[in-house]
Amino acid sequence: MDANVAHGFFISPDPVKAFTSDKLLWGSMAATENLERVVHAAIGKVDAWLKNRP
Repeated sequence: MDANVAHGFFISPDPVKAFTSDKLLWGSMAATENLERVVHAAIGKVDAWLKNRP
């Protein structure tokens, strides 16, 4: 992946939407509500795991 593309995800007003809209990464799943929902859920699980670490 091009470094500028990756950086663009993080400076976007909505990084998850930018990430999940990338057709090179996601192909036909790109920019779908389902993919965005699943990625948000995964982020929530990681955040919960980090919060509960000893």
